Amino acid sequence: MISVMILLFVITLVYIAVSDRLVSMVRLLSLQGVLLFVVAILELHKVDALNFGFIIAETLLVKGVVLPYLLFRTIKKNKLERETNLTVSPILSLIIVSGFVFGSFLMGFTLHDHHIKVGYFTASVSALLTGLFIVVARQKIVTHVMGYLVLENGIFLLSLAVGNEMPLAVNTAILLDLLSSVLLLAFLVDAVGKTFKTTDVHELNELTD
Repeated sequence: MISVMILLFVITLVYIAVSDRLVSMVRLLSLQGVLLFVVAILELHKVDALNFGFIIAETLLVKGVVLPYLLFRTIKKNKLERETNLTVSPILSLIIVSGFVFGSFLMGFTLHDHHIKVGYFTASVSALLTGLFIVVARQKIVTHVMGYLVLENGIFLLSLAVGNEMPLAVNTAILLDLLSSVLLLAFLVDAVGKTFKTTDVHELNELTD
């Protein structure tokens, strides 16, 4: 069951990387939140009520509902539909992300460490690299936010890759950082959209003191 969830997560990474429709990307991010929730519940067999509540809040509620809602609201408010200026074609993006997945899989086996779970490691490193790729290859600020969310999902999986211990303080810090960053970037998208009538990141070069 866990292997199926990990495989579905990797598939969402590929779709996010090749898609140019912003709404579809947000829906895939929401699906990732649900998948991470299922994986965490299946992996953490012995978990107390506090950690269980935190897992629900971080994955199912925040990643699956709250953050996608904020992104949907930002997209609708700024009348955004798709990424119009792709610096990397969808076919090339597919090849690059597939290379990330294959390379991460080989790296996981090469490490020869019984503490590292190859499935989690492959998905987590693939998510980290895909998130960075989205930030580099896309032009709109809102897609940069999505790339950051993909990267953060990879960090969450990486904590499962090295064992089933998830320190509550560390995860709380990640969650708070995630919420504050997305909220600030949402305000930035609105401000840039109102000022320049566009949300492309290259417009930030026009900002002065």
